[in-house]
Amino acid sequence: MRKILLRLLLLVLLLPALVAGGLAVLGVDRLRPWVEARATAALDRPVAIEGSLSLGWSAGPVLRVEGLRLAARPGEHEDLARIGRLEAHPALRPFFFGRLELDRLLLADSTVTLPVGGEKGAGAAGPPGAGSGSEPVTPLPVARDVRLERVRLLVPAAEGRPPLSLLVTEAQASLPDPAGPLALEARGELDGRPALLRLGLDSPTALLERRRVRLEPLALTLGGSDLEGALDLDPGGPRPRLEGKLASRRLELPHLLALLAAPAGGGEPDPNRAGSDRGKPRSGRLIPDAPIELAGLRGIEASLELRVAELVTGGPVLRELVLPVRIGNGRLLAEPVAAELAGGRIGGRLEADGGQPQPAVALALEARGLATARLQRELGQETTLDAALDLDLELTGRGRSLRALLASAEGELTAALGGGRLRAAALDRIAGGVREAVRALAAQGGDGWIELRCGAFDLPIRAGVVELRVAVLETARARLSGEGRLDLGSERLDVTLLPRSRGATLSVAVPVRVRGTLAAPEIALDQREAGRRAALGLLGALVFPPAALAAFADLGAAGNPCLASEPAPSPTDPATSGPALPGVDVLRRGLEGLFGGGRR
Repeated sequence: MRKILLRLLLLVLLLPALVAGGLAVLGVDRLRPWVEARATAALDRPVAIEGSLSLGWSAGPVLRVEGLRLAARPGEHEDLARIGRLEAHPALRPFFFGRLELDRLLLADSTVTLPVGGEKGAGAAGPPGAGSGSEPVTPLPVARDVRLERVRLLVPAAEGRPPLSLLVTEAQASLPDPAGPLALEARGELDGRPALLRLGLDSPTALLERRRVRLEPLALTLGGSDLEGALDLDPGGPRPRLEGKLASRRLELPHLLALLAAPAGGGEPDPNRAGSDRGKPRSGRLIPDAPIELAGLRGIEASLELRVAELVTGGPVLRELVLPVRIGNGRLLAEPVAAELAGGRIGGRLEADGGQPQPAVALALEARGLATARLQRELGQETTLDAALDLDLELTGRGRSLRALLASAEGELTAALGGGRLRAAALDRIAGGVREAVRALAAQGGDGWIELRCGAFDLPIRAGVVELRVAVLETARARLSGEGRLDLGSERLDVTLLPRSRGATLSVAVPVRVRGTLAAPEIALDQREAGRRAALGLLGALVFPPAALAAFADLGAAGNPCLASEPAPSPTDPATSGPALPGVDVLRRGLEGLFGGGRR
């Protein structure tokens, strides 16, 4: 009996080798039609082996497939995958107990095209268990060592998003127990930028069964950006829910956005692009009609916190950013947001409601101690203003586009500039011809700096109309104030600028009227208005309403010198009596250059 048992055991151990050897001798390639038919039925898409199919032995059986093609279903534009080489090393012992376990799986020299949601049949069919959480899930096989080499993943372009190409040069994963943790490490390139991913998933089986899972560790490096942290994902329920905390040493926002959104076609010219025609948009509007899409907020719930040491925006750099985000019932709330910007601090909140037919946005922003010179340098602009800036902004609006939202806007902008300086030469380049006026007002060379005493601006916004309730800029030699309104819906201007020299060097007391639109302003000196104001004793007088002073008190700038009421000059003041000097014409030409054109 003992000898019989030993012989049976020997036969069990040798049988797989004998079967594999027999298939190798007879040629496993003869099984190609059977394999293709079974794979086609299992994957619900045409499967073809265009290369060789062989079975070998290397410390166990090794199945090798070359030229494996997972073809497109009807309605799909691209094949799902073309696999150059596939090697599977099945474990023998589990095989005899009816279980498929792989000691090693290799996928190399392959291209996989991920179907987009809009393609016919994409996601509508698939292997068993790919449906809703109520359907049975096909168990995942044990895979102790999975390797990818030179595998390219392609995501076709979709509306508002360019195509993506991810080249996985090397990846290794381990799944010894489908109900247990999955560990993955991969390196490669995403659209030409080096990428490195380290990911842990506590249970792939739970994810397939639409149960709560945890992704930890989660570490991604893409180009100069990095991100790490932990996330909890619950795919069950009416909407998937995502929770967690993420941190980054540096995020390069322009590169990341370029991967997610293509430049909008047919929009306004990019003002930073060489050769663009500034001031002459093809639509006759400066405010773009960019759509506001918030419907996606209805499909997810989230509670996330992002901390970024350095956020590169393509302009000013935000440092020590703290961004808490909550999403639920189609609404997004980011509060409280805080960051360092241009040597100062900013904070605020953002609320977006995508659960209504008309998307709604509410923004509150507070900035203190911003260094304007540093801000301009980070924007890539020449420094023309060197002063500390404080501002408060509250804005709400509703609409399907940026233009519609601003046309319905309600809110207020209050800003104050501390003492500092203005550069005259740069102002001349911005508004050509103003140099002579600036020289006279500042009694300085045109290439020098002008002393800035203060600046104060209070702009209420009602039903999309901006009112210049307070607009004052004061140097040691002159004061420039403004009044009027701007309709954000029609982009029409009706603004009067009231310049006044503090000395007798130049008469600039004649008001400047700015009408027309933002894209095509009409600029003229208003001698009639100057006479009316002189008769009423209003020329140069500034008296601010209590509501405006209260706004600056909230800003912490109630002591700003520009808020001091200034009486009208006496009739003998050389700045208001007699004919205007030639400098007035110079100033008019300069303002025409500033607003993009002459008289229309």
